[in-house]
Order: sequence, then C-alpha cells, then structure tokens
Amino acid sequence: MAAGLDDHLLGVTHIIRGKEPPHELGFVQEFMYKRLGWELPDSNSLWQTQDYWAFLSKSKNHSRVNERIYSGFDDPRLATFAAIRKRGITAAAIKKMIIDVGP
Repeated sequence: MAAGLDDHLLGVTHIIRGKEPPHELGFVQEFMYKRLGWELPDSNSLWQTQDYWAFLSKSKNHSRVNERIYSGFDDPRLATFAAIRKRGITAAAIKKMIIDVGP
C-alpha cells in the first residue's frame, strides 16, 4: 500500500516494476486506487539484474536527490526521462526504442 500511496502523492503517471512477487502483481495498489477514485498509472514490468546501471526506485532516487548525492532528477546517472534527455537522447529516439522493444 505504501508504494501506491507514494506514487499517487508524487503524481506518478507511469511505473516500471521489477519482477519480484510483491511488485509484479500490484493488486493492492490497484484496489486502493479504484476504491479512492484515483487514476491508475500505466504499469509495465522489467527484469532487474544486480548489475543494472541505475536505480529504478523512486523513493531511493528521491532521498538521494535530497541528500545531494544526485544533482536532481535530471542527473545523468539516473534512469529518468529527464536524465536520458540530458544525456542527449531525443524524445523521438526514446519513442522509437519503446515502440521497437515493445512491452
């Protein structure tokens, strides 16, 4: 439930979930969103590996930005759209990659 509340309060519109059992289903968050009349974010799953190049956790990234470990959500070390754009990757390239890879 905490993840769903956190997502709603942060205004999250899209979620990339790990394949771990608590995140794969998301039925608690879905139930909560529907009961509270909130709009459900779009959600996809992603296999996470130990050597993945960036954290996907919003709460970890948020606290690390607050601790000034990262300069902001556009810090190139993060896996956010703002960071990817700052690395010079265009919106058109991101869209093409998403369409090519698919869900």
